[in-house]
Amino acid sequence: MKLIAHSSVIALGYEWFSGMFRNGLYRKEEGKEKVEFVGFFPGEKYDQAMLHGCIRESNNKLYFSPYYSRNVTYYNMLSKTFTNIPLKNMEIDSRAIVGNSNPLFWQAIKVENGVFMLGYSYPAILFINSTNDEIVYITDWINDLNKYIEEDEGFAFFTEGHFIEGKELWIPLGCCQGFLVLNLETLRCNIHRVKGSFSSISCAENVGKDTYFIMGRGKGKDKYALYDRKKDEINELHNFRIDEHYGDFPFHKPLYYNGKLFIIPINNAKAFIYDIHSKELYDWFEFNELRNSYNEKAPNFFNLKIVDSILSFCEMSDLSWNDLDLLNMKNKKQYYYENNLNDDDLKKLFSPFIEKNSIIDEKFYGLNNYLDWIKI
Repeated sequence: MKLIAHSSVIALGYEWFSGMFRNGLYRKEEGKEKVEFVGFFPGEKYDQAMLHGCIRESNNKLYFSPYYSRNVTYYNMLSKTFTNIPLKNMEIDSRAIVGNSNPLFWQAIKVENGVFMLGYSYPAILFINSTNDEIVYITDWINDLNKYIEEDEGFAFFTEGHFIEGKELWIPLGCCQGFLVLNLETLRCNIHRVKGSFSSISCAENVGKDTYFIMGRGKGKDKYALYDRKKDEINELHNFRIDEHYGDFPFHKPLYYNGKLFIIPINNAKAFIYDIHSKELYDWFEFNELRNSYNEKAPNFFNLKIVDSILSFCEMSDLSWNDLDLLNMKNKKQYYYENNLNDDDLKKLFSPFIEKNSIIDEKFYGLNNYLDWIKI
């Protein structure tokens, strides 16, 4: 069965990830391509896709932000145990839509003593102290934010990218022009408005001392700008050349490498490079050629990261993992992670499909896996 990840993290010599299209925690030893099934997430449906958004490690534990799950889950890598902490029952904001559903959380941020989880449609920021695993619900920003929310496509409470200024954590807002500023000592918040022609911020990335590259969202999805934190000024640059296929939030947060920002689409769009020194934006021709090589017209890219000069990412249309050498754009490696479950785990995984008389997509599970289940 082919596996891809929304997000992964390196810890204790392994790359760990939650399966994107099924319940399960997996790990791969660094430098090897064989995947090990660690276990099912307790209290979740076996066939549930997109249980989690981000994964972060703190104090030898893995913390999973709940995308569709209703639990904050962490896995202790030393004791090899899962723990679920049910979310409080809070009314989600139905304007925060991806496809036709409402993800609860997307991003998570690791800090010195724990992890912040940022609500997407869920009206709270969670702080999990990784020493005692206590959760603090941070909600003092809701009433203040409601004064400034702009009705626009691409609505979300919090989006990608963040930066720390002294004792303050700055988080871009996906529902108005501004940042939420969270005091890391008191956990109190305030809204910092910025003035630009876009209605909300898709992401932020540092490009120099006190300067941040920010991109728009919704109606401003084709806009990008430089934000000077000290002067509190926005210098809007040229617009992206995009079309209707880009969606309301077309790009992932840019990835920095060697004086450049690599701007990769979420789906069906061109990639761009922003040169920090010349402040020029141009098409990333090599990546766009690679994108067009996939079988489907709308490849979806997830789990992006750059380590040394290697850009790695997952691609949804063929469930592949990819490595691209940024020093030699033609040096690309593509591979697949497959996992053979034991008989008991196969029963758990396939039983929901059989009970519901569901059609099983071979792209995700494979006829050989189904036949293995039949034999049991």
